[in-house]
Amino acid sequence: MRRLEAGFLLIIFVGTILGYLWWGRFQYRHGWLALLTYLIALGIVVAGHYRLGDNRRQMGIRLDNLREALPLFGGLTLGGLLLVVSSGLIWGDFTPGSLTGLLTYLVWALVQQFLLQGFLRLRVFDLLAAS
Repeated sequence: MRRLEAGFLLIIFVGTILGYLWWGRFQYRHGWLALLTYLIALGIVVAGHYRLGDNRRQMGIRLDNLREALPLFGGLTLGGLLLVVSSGLIWGDFTPGSLTGLLTYLVWALVQQFLLQGFLRLRVFDLLAAS
């Protein structure tokens, strides 16, 4: 039954996204359709985690590996951030309003990782798992 539920969740999730991309974004008031698509997709994800009883560790919501990753990748990430900000300052494209854009990208990256690692990966594993 878990395999069937996982397949159903994947179909409606992907269908919702593709429905917006193939039809919704070409409509006059596509901003509202985009918001509705995000809300429906988030609802599918949350309902799927709840229905299939996923725990935080399975969803990738954990901080125990941060201590190990921070020394390895923290400097590289900070260096990249400084390179982007200093490039903006040098060429005059960086303004205080740009910080909002950077924060938006950070939140979007977290949401993408949550969706890819915490939902799609789990549902595909459920779908392909041997019975």
